[in-house]
Formats: sequence, C-alpha cells, structure tokens
Amino acid sequence: MNPSLRPALLNVREMCFRISDMGLCKVEKGNTYTLKDFKDAQINQLREVTALVINGDGSHCNYNLLSFP
Repeated sequence: MNPSLRPALLNVREMCFRISDMGLCKVEKGNTYTLKDFKDAQINQLREVTALVINGDGSHCNYNLLSFP
C-alpha cells in the first residue's frame, strides 16, 4: 500500500465499518407507525447515513490524494 494513501484508505475503511453497523431501516420495537411516521423515520435514517458519508473525514482523503506523488 502506498504510504501517501494509507491514511485515506484507513479512514474509508473505518467509515464503511460504521455504516455497516447502522441499520438500513429504522424501526423501534413495540411502536406502531402511521405511513407518514414510518416514512419520516426512514428519511431521517437516510440523512444520518448520508451525513456520515459526506462529512466523514473526506478532508483526509482530499489532502492525501492531493499530496500523492
């Protein structure tokens, strides 16, 4: 592995592990949802995953790619 890219790749790997721990569908046990409430809960879950992907240490990747020889 190229030493310049190692930190960026490790950050991507960590982000993948964190995302894999998140559920794709968020449902609270024992809760009865209306269709609107269910949809809102899923949209919020999607926003959490999206925020993690977009904001999750992307600066490290950009820095390391820019400094790549």
